[in-house]
Amino acid sequence: MITNTNSVGVVRDAVLKWGIKTNWYGTQKPWYIYPAVAETYNGFLNDIYGFHAKEAISFF
Repeated sequence: MITNTNSVGVVRDAVLKWGIKTNWYGTQKPWYIYPAVAETYNGFLNDIYGFHAKEAISFF
């Protein structure tokens, strides 16, 4: 995932929950999940203190 500096935590949490809820590992129970979340400072372009990234998991 890639997000701004202040949203790394919420994106990490959302990816972890998505991995568990969607049974991403199949029949094998995971010992651990390490989501890769890259951050970039985009304060010159966006409102980084608005905390606009929210956790939302939807299933079709």
